Amino acid sequence: MTRFGWSGTVGGGLVVLAFLGLAFALFRSKADDPPDAVPNGTRMPPFAAPLVRGTLDGDANLSRGGDGQRSACEVRGPQILNGCQLYERAPVVLAFVARVGDCMTELRRLQQLKRSNPALQVAAVAIKGDRDDLQGDLDRLGIDGIPVGWDRDGALSSVYRVIVCPQITFADRGGIVRSTAYGKATLADLRRRAAALEGAR
Repeated sequence: MTRFGWSGTVGGGLVVLAFLGLAFALFRSKADDPPDAVPNGTRMPPFAAPLVRGTLDGDANLSRGGDGQRSACEVRGPQILNGCQLYERAPVVLAFVARVGDCMTELRRLQQLKRSNPALQVAAVAIKGDRDDLQGDLDRLGIDGIPVGWDRDGALSSVYRVIVCPQITFADRGGIVRSTAYGKATLADLRRRAAALEGAR
C-alpha cells in the first residue's frame, strides 16, 4: 500500500469496524449527547495526510515515532496537511467532513471563518471518498481558502473518534483541544469557539 514515504496507520480490521460505525453516524445531522471526540485538555493526535487538491497518493501517517518509524510530525511538504504544523503556527480549527448529505457545505462557513480571522489555522479532512469527486465538490463549493486533507482509508477519522458529520475540533496554539462541535454549526458559534482559543487574539 502506497504511503508516500511514511508508516504508522491504524490496523486494518479496527479501521473497518470503526468506519462501519462512522458510516451510520454520518447520516445523522447532529449527535444527541456525544462524548468528547478527543478529550478537552489533551493534545491533538499527530497526523500527516495528502491534500485532496494534490497528486500524492497514500494513507495518512498517524505515527508518534519510535521503533524506526518516521513520526507524522516530521512529514511535511506543499501537498501535505500536517496537524503538528498547524498547531505550531496558531490556534487550530479542524473539521472532518464527508460526501454524505450536505455535510461538505460546512466548508463554506469554515472558509468564511478563515477570511474573517486569517491568524487562525483553519483546515479540513475529507473522510474517504473518490479523490476526483472530492476535488469536484471543492470546485462546486468554491473552496480555495483552506487546505483539505484526504483520509483515504478512514484511519485518521477513527483516531479523532469522528461520530457525526461535520465534526470540528478547536485547539489552542500548541494543539491542546478546548472544544468539539458536533453537527452543523452557525458561523457565530464557530467564531465564538475560535475566539476562546488561547492565542486567538
